[in-house]
Amino acid sequence: MRARPGGESEADGGAPASGSLAALARRGAWAVADQAVFAGTQFVVTALAARWMAAEAFGAFATTYAVFLLAATFHTALLSEPALVVGAAGAAADRPRYLTVLAWLHLRISVALVAALALAALALAALGVTALAGPLAMLALSAPAMLLLWLMRRACLLEATSRLAVAGGLLYLVVLVGLVAALRVGGRLGAATLVAAHGVAGLAVGLAMARALGIRRPASASEAERRRVLAEHWAYARWSLPTSALTWVPANVPYVVLPIAAGWDASGALRAVTTVFMPFVLANQALGQMLVPVLARATPEAAARLSRRTAALLTLVSTAGWLACALGGEAVIAALFGARYAGQGRLLWILGLLPVLNGPTGVMLSHLRARGRAEAVFWAYLAGAACAVTAGVAATARWLLDGAALAIIGAYLVLLAATALQVRRGVGNRSPGPA
Repeated sequence: MRARPGGESEADGGAPASGSLAALARRGAWAVADQAVFAGTQFVVTALAARWMAAEAFGAFATTYAVFLLAATFHTALLSEPALVVGAAGAAADRPRYLTVLAWLHLRISVALVAALALAALALAALGVTALAGPLAMLALSAPAMLLLWLMRRACLLEATSRLAVAGGLLYLVVLVGLVAALRVGGRLGAATLVAAHGVAGLAVGLAMARALGIRRPASASEAERRRVLAEHWAYARWSLPTSALTWVPANVPYVVLPIAAGWDASGALRAVTTVFMPFVLANQALGQMLVPVLARATPEAAARLSRRTAALLTLVSTAGWLACALGGEAVIAALFGARYAGQGRLLWILGLLPVLNGPTGVMLSHLRARGRAEAVFWAYLAGAACAVTAGVAATARWLLDGAALAIIGAYLVLLAATALQVRRGVGNRSPGPA
């Protein structure tokens, strides 16, 4: 780790006060590559699954994956997000021990997640919802392995080894696509087995990355180290946990309502069309995460200037992607999913607004986090979540698939407006506390 002028290091990802877009791009190239590989994996696997699986089975997987994302919000809020703050503050020589404690915490949290998901699967089975009970039971077994991979990717950011994250992502792509293809050839590809494939791939790559990072057996961490790290993480998570839960709501509530109102195939159609724009959405999120330390170090004026420029750039790129896909219409749907979702090209005009909205919203949320305004982030997400569970549920129940698409975009419009209002209210202010 080489020091830079001004006391910053390459591992810190330190930014000059000016915070130029060019400097941000140079520092974050590997981090963006990691996110691109991960997004590409999800895109490829979802496209193949949508082509190869029965519509009802793919719809059940879409709802199961939405449940996984809900579980992941709690895991991320308790482990990954605090690690980027707490872990970065410690000495580099102590990081392998710190990551070992994180592995121990991951196991403890996984026990709770497994129990909760297993109980949910049993309840659905008792109610006769067998289409979801089986995949959810498999998720109970697979979620710890899937989340291990997520945690190791964040650990690579902490250790400034994004190249390892990219290598791990490429290995994950090969393993997961290989497993899905093997299931297809063997005639065993279904909602539960697709979840299992994610778990097996996550476990194999997650363990390999943990070994490369020098993480020892979780049991080797001392009780004192465990208590200290747990206390530090909870001090952060008590702010971020409620907000993390709310982040799940705007984009995922329709996956709960659609199977009831229109059947599993509608849930699968929503997942398929949304996947077209996921690379843009995930790229926007990655850049938003990278912006936080840059904006935190910059002066208020420089931070505001960089935020405006980045938001404009993301909006321009996302709009170009939206128009290109939407104008392609049915040809884009046919190229990705065959004839399975023919007739859904109109949804590209609606759901294509998702990256257009989430780009500037993510930049403004990063600005609020960098200013230490945890409460502002919470209130913004609460507004978006409230729209999703009221008007969004009503729209989905009334207009089914079209209503679900409108519900997602409506919730993100409210989130954008609420975030802009919080930024406007806090101009020039900075309050303590993580976001």
